[in-house]
Amino acid sequence: MRTKKYIVLLSVILLGILMSACEKDFLTLQNPNQMTVESFWRNAGDVESALTATYALLQHQWWDEYWAPGEMFMSLEVMSDLTNADIFYPIKGHKEYSATPTMYTVYYFWQEDYKMIFAANQVIENTPNIESLTDDQKNTYIAEAKFLRAYAYFQLLNLYGNIVLVTEVPKTPEDFYKAQSTPEEVYAQIEEDLKFAKDHLPAQWPDSWLGRATKGAATAYLGKVYLFQEKWAQAETEFKAVTNMGYALVDDMYSLFTGKNEYSSESIFEINFTADRSGGRIESQSLVPNYGDWLGLWPTDHLKGLFMADTTADGKPSKRVYASIVFDDPNSDVWYFNGKTFEEYYGPDETKIFYKKYNYYNSAEDAYEFYSVGINYIVMRYADVLLMLAEALNEQGKTAEAVPYVNQVRARAGSVPIDAGISQSDLRHHIREVERPLELCNETGRFFDLVRWYKSSSVQAALQANNAPYWDKFDDGVDEIWPIPDDEIQANPQVVQNPGY
Repeated sequence: MRTKKYIVLLSVILLGILMSACEKDFLTLQNPNQMTVESFWRNAGDVESALTATYALLQHQWWDEYWAPGEMFMSLEVMSDLTNADIFYPIKGHKEYSATPTMYTVYYFWQEDYKMIFAANQVIENTPNIESLTDDQKNTYIAEAKFLRAYAYFQLLNLYGNIVLVTEVPKTPEDFYKAQSTPEEVYAQIEEDLKFAKDHLPAQWPDSWLGRATKGAATAYLGKVYLFQEKWAQAETEFKAVTNMGYALVDDMYSLFTGKNEYSSESIFEINFTADRSGGRIESQSLVPNYGDWLGLWPTDHLKGLFMADTTADGKPSKRVYASIVFDDPNSDVWYFNGKTFEEYYGPDETKIFYKKYNYYNSAEDAYEFYSVGINYIVMRYADVLLMLAEALNEQGKTAEAVPYVNQVRARAGSVPIDAGISQSDLRHHIREVERPLELCNETGRFFDLVRWYKSSSVQAALQANNAPYWDKFDDGVDEIWPIPDDEIQANPQVVQNPGY
């Protein structure tokens, strides 16, 4: 969604609603210049403004934190076994599995997701009362809000484990102080929201509204939610539905991460960014780790080994290798080489390797180095769905049916296909430890995968097996989730800190 406008509107809406809800019993006069529930929620334009403000929270923009967007991305990426880091606090703390309740990354994710939930709850509660809307309009708007609420809760659940479930706008002071719900209760609410969203969202939007949630996004996320709970058959059903919705892998994988192929046939849901920095706005990704040799993140030796083994039939690196990383190879390039080969730029150096995703020159911005300027961030793409579908099938013993979905992804890369007669256990290992790392590295999902796969045995052992940096600092039973932010503990006496923190 285009979010240049109305980003500050959310705070105004919240203030108006709180003032109206909490003080209307003793206000005797109404200020005509003050926004209230009654004066705001009048028509479709008002709902769309509120939804725009809700979508804007996906960007995780904080005007007082210059580096915040990049730090949010990095704090998720560095916890995996695929990414190394040499960077400032608090990212270093996440990399060393030493998160604390006072780290501002820990606080900001909690804060921004609950802002989104609060805003979505307002849309869900107030839209049904707008008489000028048809039932279909109401359901579509509510479906968007429920999708965003589910998205926020799924992220909170994976990050913090034990969270507060809020499905209504607080009406009294006591409503602000709720105890944590069980993960099962939160999952049930997420499923309910996504089912409603799937039933009422359109398959696509006009070009002027690209970025709004679609039926495909809700269906894919519902499948992912089932997958994370090991509800394999239900996940299979949702993912197979997505495969019949017209999505397709693009030929040029790298184009997905350049800003030149946004809302492509492979994109199921992405967060809109522009390069607009007018009026103090910082509406850009700020994915600092992708600028090579001077700051940020880079692939581990383990991931480099996976890429070097990802070859075509004639033994050459696959197209996926060249799309994902920069390394010592005459065909490996990136814009800041200025037309030079790797060796001309760095000299022969087999130890250097950098991520290439989201690293793209923008001539209009003259390559402003701290920003991946207007590049949208893809949070769900069709390749991920194909691999999750293969996993769901394989876990049900449908290995032969799963293999073609993995090979679809490998065919786009030009990689040698896996054998049709592969065993269930070997395909499980391949999906977990080869295909998903190669296809989805540097897209922030790896750590959550490790936790869901290995939490019942040992996440530390999985990290150790791949020689992840600081694997020995990971504490099983503690570091699978972050601590609850100290600010929340202090503000809400009903909230209990996670074990080990």
